[in-house]
Amino acid sequence: MSRERSGSRSRIRNRLKIEEADSHLDGDRRAQANLPVLVVALVLLVAATGIALAVATDARASAERDSIERSAAVSIADRLVAADGPTTRRRNVLDRTETAGLTIETVEETVPAATDQAIRLRLRSRSDDEGDTVQMLLERGDVRGGTTIRRIVSLAATTEESNRVHVPENGTSIAIPGNATGASVRTVSGNVTTVRADGRVVLHRPGGLEGTARVDLPRRARSRLAFEGLGILEVTIERESRSTAVLEVTVDERP
Repeated sequence: MSRERSGSRSRIRNRLKIEEADSHLDGDRRAQANLPVLVVALVLLVAATGIALAVATDARASAERDSIERSAAVSIADRLVAADGPTTRRRNVLDRTETAGLTIETVEETVPAATDQAIRLRLRSRSDDEGDTVQMLLERGDVRGGTTIRRIVSLAATTEESNRVHVPENGTSIAIPGNATGASVRTVSGNVTTVRADGRVVLHRPGGLEGTARVDLPRRARSRLAFEGLGILEVTIERESRSTAVLEVTVDERP
């Protein structure tokens, strides 16, 4: 009886050893099977990290380019509409003729930040006759995107109108329109001694005016010119016409 029990215990121990060996073998097999999966996971992780770094680098570079573009575009736009800008008559008032002749050299002299940048300057305006119109002022380089800064401006042009004024002994006067910016008086004949603007003496010569003299007028206000003496004058009135437009400054800094 004791031998049977001893044999039974021995068989049980052997079976446990065999099961334990099989368990270790299965573990090794599972580890070997999981190794390729681990390698693939590591490769994917490295690739994902590289992509993320590349995206972050591109985003940072793009942000830096946007900042440079915007800074340059703002500087150019602000200088072009400043009171002492290269083509302005007053702040935000551009001389139409001077602006149409603007050159990249003038822009670079005015705004050093514009040097070596791809730049496009345009004027966008609207009229009842032509609708929306876009005037290209200048373009340098390959501008396909970039940053655009806009400023609302007035385009000013000057026209002149001349008329002869006969001055009798008791004097005479003429009305000056509100959009007049200046006037000039040329003596044709006779002895006209005095010119007044709204009662203020602007020209006077007891022996009679000679040649041509300029008269400064109040800006944007209707006034009158009065003449004293006897003779004939040619009076030229300068008028300023203005229209609204949008100045577009685009800077495109490509890598």
